Amino acid sequence: MIRSSLHSKSTLPASGRVRPPAPETPNASERSLGTTGFSALALGGLGLVQLCSPAQAQTPANVALGTPLSEQWSVQLSGWQTREWTATDNRGNWTEYQRGQRHHFQRSYQEDGSDWVEAVEGQNHWRNREGGYEGLAAEAESKGSSQISLPGSEPIQVFGAPTPQELGWIKQALDDLPTEFRPYAQKLYLSHHLGEVIDPEGKVKLARGMSGNREGGIVLDRDYMAEPGMELRVTKNLLAHESGHNLDRISGASHGQVWSQPGSVSEYGARNSSEDFAETHRFVLENWAAYQRPEGLPEGTEVQGTRLLPDHAPPPEKARDILRLYGQNR
Repeated sequence: MIRSSLHSKSTLPASGRVRPPAPETPNASERSLGTTGFSALALGGLGLVQLCSPAQAQTPANVALGTPLSEQWSVQLSGWQTREWTATDNRGNWTEYQRGQRHHFQRSYQEDGSDWVEAVEGQNHWRNREGGYEGLAAEAESKGSSQISLPGSEPIQVFGAPTPQELGWIKQALDDLPTEFRPYAQKLYLSHHLGEVIDPEGKVKLARGMSGNREGGIVLDRDYMAEPGMELRVTKNLLAHESGHNLDRISGASHGQVWSQPGSVSEYGARNSSEDFAETHRFVLENWAAYQRPEGLPEGTEVQGTRLLPDHAPPPEKARDILRLYGQNR
């Protein structure tokens, strides 16, 4: 059953700036942008100033990075060292961040009527709308919500004034996937143009979903969901992948040794352990019946995925780690 209601006021926190001035609690200022498993940082007021030379990480050649404005670094109250860089385009200067082994660049600017945050960490380069997950979720919540009631689980809230078609795709996807995953997809927020991932050759891939928090929040790209002929498949793919990030956020499973081993279900999953976990989670959920058999699926078994993500069964130990988190020890 699907019920609808309108909200005049959002109950989510207001969207914050990615780099707020002098927050009251600097240690709590790190905030995930929630795009692709990478993180960017919200940093506090200036602390001491010192000269130092932390190692500069290799950045992709296509990044519009100029030269440092100074060799002098500032030390933030949170422990991060920062310095400013020029840019080779008109989007504004970069700020470089360094702490221990962590190192990245970040900048904020306006373009096409939206506020953007762009970040580079090693070979990873992405941008998303300012405010990240919280901002997009608050925007969707302010537009109204619908509730999908399903047997055997708590109702699923869908925000962003979803259309009957969108609710139909989501309900069917929830019905098709195992009920065990639903606690990690309790609140769904529909939005547009979440962000972009830029590969080292400069090719742009649009971000299609954002995992949000420990309460099962997920932001979905409603334009991607509406791709003709792919609506249900894409909706299932997004829900199964992003709920995997939420499960990982609670369990910390992707930090385990098994996820440092080679072998992933897709090219995207091979990017890092976080995406490997989310992609393996997606694969296991979409092939749940096969994994209820003692033999599961042999590694490398080809399974029809979306046209963008050809699938091959993951190493058995990775699939078992997912199943273990759902109480199925094998």
